Amino acid sequence: MAVGGLGPRSGPETLSMRVRRRLGREVWLRGKAVTQRLQTRAGAPQQVIFVAGTQRSGTNMLVEILERSWHTDVYREADPRAFVNYQHKPLPDLTRVLRGSPARYVVLKALCELQDLKTLLDAFAPARAVWMLRHYDDVANSATELWRKMPYFLGEILHRPGGGEAGWRAGGVTDSLRAELARHWRPDLDNATACALFWWLRNSLFFAQGLERDPRVRAVPYEALVTDPHGRVPPLFEFMQIPFDRRVMAKVTARSVRKHAPPDIAPAVRELCDALLARFQALG
Repeated sequence: MAVGGLGPRSGPETLSMRVRRRLGREVWLRGKAVTQRLQTRAGAPQQVIFVAGTQRSGTNMLVEILERSWHTDVYREADPRAFVNYQHKPLPDLTRVLRGSPARYVVLKALCELQDLKTLLDAFAPARAVWMLRHYDDVANSATELWRKMPYFLGEILHRPGGGEAGWRAGGVTDSLRAELARHWRPDLDNATACALFWWLRNSLFFAQGLERDPRVRAVPYEALVTDPHGRVPPLFEFMQIPFDRRVMAKVTARSVRKHAPPDIAPAVRELCDALLARFQALG
């Protein structure tokens, strides 16, 4: 099964095909790592690139693009070197891992850590961040298949000190965000609406941190990236200051955009999400 917006495959993927693909990726990554160790950075500072965004927003697609570059070392959220239970290791451990990479450009997922993105950029300066933004309809459609307790977690954020069992989901929630959440949450909230509300909550952290004014951060619409990779990917690499190679775009496809009909989301929550989406779109 392809990840994010990456390349269509003909017919169902068999076990042997998955094994060959995984082995091919491992060989590629090992070869890239050996090459990077044999090279030197010639005194150039290491650049950390954070790939941020709420889950199901196309961050895997961007990571796949970046992983195809000879110049990068990529750490996904399941990588035990940098993550524990899909969350960053403590900052001293994370620093030791990233600074120990031989690569000039180190890419790190930051999903559960959206509320800490500004702090992370300061800690790993010089650093850049790309905040992936995908339409809430597609995110909710994808999320409802995986997260069946989202109404419960939103209730935990509202009613339990520190967010209770919501854990990282409650990170960075300000009083104003909590008040707005309270206007839309109810005990019998349906899961699709809850997932859209969670999309709004987590993406609101972009503006809560003032990242729209931070030149180190760029918000990137998933739909624009996959429908126009030749126009969007090269400038994005320029922003990240990574040398660009056209091969990184080899398997980008827009097949996952509006793949399913919009979910049944409460009108007031849809209006809330539309307002936030418009605020991102106003950034240009």
